[in-house]
Amino acid sequence: MPKIHIPGVSVQVFIPEDTNNPEVITQVGGAVKDGEAFTVLYTLGGLTGATGININGIPCTSFQSISDTSVSAVAPSDNLMHTPIYSMRIF
Repeated sequence: MPKIHIPGVSVQVFIPEDTNNPEVITQVGGAVKDGEAFTVLYTLGGLTGATGININGIPCTSFQSISDTSVSAVAPSDNLMHTPIYSMRIF
């Protein structure tokens, strides 16, 4: 399963205990294709209670919380374009 840091993507991390105050971060490196499994690493932690990932508002499937700093999912098969920058939300 590839590790992913999507270039320039605005990532909102919603920790279940504090859903009204998301932390917005910017990741660097890597890419993901339609229907591809991926892992998100967030070294500051707080992902233990996460329940899902959306890319441009489209839910990813097969979500799994691996640890406090890592979650995995499968990208939507919804014609993600090769060069655009998408918004990812972990909630």
